[in-house]
Amino acid sequence: MFHIKIGNNCTRRIREKAFKKNNGDHVKQYKLVETYCKELVKSHPGSSSYVDFDPRAYLLEDLIFKRLYVCLKPLVDGFYVGCRKLIGLDGCQTKGFYKSRILSQQ
Repeated sequence: MFHIKIGNNCTRRIREKAFKKNNGDHVKQYKLVETYCKELVKSHPGSSSYVDFDPRAYLLEDLIFKRLYVCLKPLVDGFYVGCRKLIGLDGCQTKGFYKSRILSQQ
């Protein structure tokens, strides 16, 4: 109908703008991770969370996200109630004249 040719770079930029408009900017979302963790611990007492940032980036204005740990108290309680008791086995092979295996129960 209009026979307009658009280059690849132009379509890539338009696609990125549309993606940011629909999904939000990922840099802003990573800045909110620490706030999300605090709210999670506040709403689930007994839960724990830990956010780690790249130590080289503490001097920078924008921190670089490295890892996230979350442990919800209701899930831990459910695990303790529903899990079976475990039997731990440890073993090693002996060296020397009598070759054998030693197993210990924990």
